[in-house]
Amino acid sequence: MLANVDWAIIIAYNLISVTIGVAMTRRAHRSTEEYFLAGRALPWWIAGTSMVATTPCFSHSSYMSASNC
Repeated sequence: MLANVDWAIIIAYNLISVTIGVAMTRRAHRSTEEYFLAGRALPWWIAGTSMVATTPCFSHSSYMSASNC
């Protein structure tokens, strides 16, 4: 059984998540450029790190699904 502190943490986490989601939704509705390109305000190294981090995951999952055929 969860204690009151546990429930308070769960509720606070969900409220914070919903608040951030609503704020980002309003911000994203300004334009598609704002949503997809972060308003072109992202430093090159963050965009590059994101691309490097996601490329191996995609290629690995593609390889794994092809090898299980």
